[in-house]
Amino acid sequence: MPNGSPPSSRPYLGEDPSLAEARGTLRDALGALGNLDQLLRSLRVGPKAISAVLPDVLDSCGPARDAVRELLSRTGARLGSTNAVSELEHFFTPRFEELQRSIELATRTPMHARHRLELERVVTRLSPELEAGRALLDLLEAALAAPTIRLKLRELLDQITAAEFAKGTEPLRTTLRGRVEDIELLVQPQVAMMLLTLGANLVVEGHDAATPELSVEARPDGGCTIRFQQGSASGDALLLPRQTIVAPTLACVETAATKMGCRVERGSDDSTFSLTWA
Repeated sequence: MPNGSPPSSRPYLGEDPSLAEARGTLRDALGALGNLDQLLRSLRVGPKAISAVLPDVLDSCGPARDAVRELLSRTGARLGSTNAVSELEHFFTPRFEELQRSIELATRTPMHARHRLELERVVTRLSPELEAGRALLDLLEAALAAPTIRLKLRELLDQITAAEFAKGTEPLRTTLRGRVEDIELLVQPQVAMMLLTLGANLVVEGHDAATPELSVEARPDGGCTIRFQQGSASGDALLLPRQTIVAPTLACVETAATKMGCRVERGSDDSTFSLTWA
């Protein structure tokens, strides 16, 4: 589940041809960018091979930007007034513009070592950031359309830990505290899984040595609170996917959680927050 899911795994999105095409355009463009990132970082790949793929990646930038604009417009219309969509708009636009400028320059410049390193710095930074933005857009779409069911918290956690991790990345070791076996929640599974994954990643962002902790508190009235904070490595271990955290993450988390019927509370420094089911 890291950085989003392909449309084929989200049947609840329906059959709107224009939106399906926009999602596919964005997915393919970011896939091409990810391939370019791998080529640039491989010492076995020479300058001719890199120069050969640049025109296709460049040609995909404009359509990808248009696809994002269409998806955000439709999502924003359904969400109503929300910071999440506007933050995603301000996030995507300058990154696609920077990417396009860098690749245009690279197509006009001999692929010497210095020029290659300059392009690599831009692509290596923007590729995971744009994928993270796409995952947040997926989260908002899921919050609007995914079915709601009653599900045990243990089943949700098992589905997350069984997910495939991105190639070349280590899972995020997370500590679980509290009993979860008897807790049932009314959730959109796709949204809840992403929120739990993002929560664990959010509280340790910028603290590579920290361990995220999920503490679960069940109430007698059937409600439940899941708290995210930095903790110790002792306790029940969960291996969760790593997720790139970008500026719009918290706004998207709050919007998706609210749509699913949760209440979000944040600490003043954003290093702790909680999801509460009434």
